[in-house]
Amino acid sequence: ATCIGIGIITLPYLAATNGIVLSVILIVFGAFVSYFCAMLLVECAEKIGKSRYEDFAEHCWGIKMAKFAGLCNISTLLGGVISYIVFIKSLTPVFLETVFGKDNVPEAIGTDQWKGQIVWGTVFLLVWMIPLSLPRKIGSLEYASSLCTVSAIYLILCLIFLFFTDRSLVPDIGENIKKADYFVVSASGLAGSVPFVIFSNMYQPSVPLLYNELKNKSKPRMRQVLIAGGVIASLLYSLDSIFGYLGILSHESLLDALLTKKNVLEVEYNSWAFNIAILALLFTVMTSVPIIL
Repeated sequence: ATCIGIGIITLPYLAATNGIVLSVILIVFGAFVSYFCAMLLVECAEKIGKSRYEDFAEHCWGIKMAKFAGLCNISTLLGGVISYIVFIKSLTPVFLETVFGKDNVPEAIGTDQWKGQIVWGTVFLLVWMIPLSLPRKIGSLEYASSLCTVSAIYLILCLIFLFFTDRSLVPDIGENIKKADYFVVSASGLAGSVPFVIFSNMYQPSVPLLYNELKNKSKPRMRQVLIAGGVIASLLYSLDSIFGYLGILSHESLLDALLTKKNVLEVEYNSWAFNIAILALLFTVMTSVPIIL
């Protein structure tokens, strides 16, 4: 669950921009880089016997670098937290208006940037994020992290389900497969995609904690955990990217929305299954937030 998170909403954009094959290559490359960095952290945790980045930096370069490492760590985590709050405050009112109708949702909790979105951002921060982040051990979040994984898998299965069963969305499966781009190399495409790949695989802050909480703590055991997580995440991310892209090729307006918004949730599928997927993704974000803190 540590390997899977909010990045799934942007991955169909990778395939739409770079083609299916190149998007999968980028996803696998991101997983490999994350694994390599994670194993370096495991090496540090094993040699020093601690789990904080600041301890690693102090051991190698002294107290000044420990302070700098702490500042970098705080900045990274704050960026992640802010992105999650923005996501929740934007998605929650959209989901409510999709399910209940725009006229039936009060303005105070609707999509207005200065009303409903502020309300949902505040509620998410105070009622959910802070209390759920209080457990001192990451193992305390096993049920939350499991729910995160299940929710992400459901969203991906929903995209696959719509591709194979919704003929109004995909009139001809074979035609969409032929029409798709498979390998598109461009500076703008790579520049816009690499940050999403990095963000999707940014689970390193929790790696030292995971290592120190293993029952059988050893590098080979942690290597197995990271490889298994990376392979599963890469497979799910690839399916998400491929079918999130293939499913909308027959509709230029939907493809334009994906390319413009860079977010599969901004695509109007008009499907009850996709609405459930949005709800599942809300749970994904809500449950994965404390894992990154």
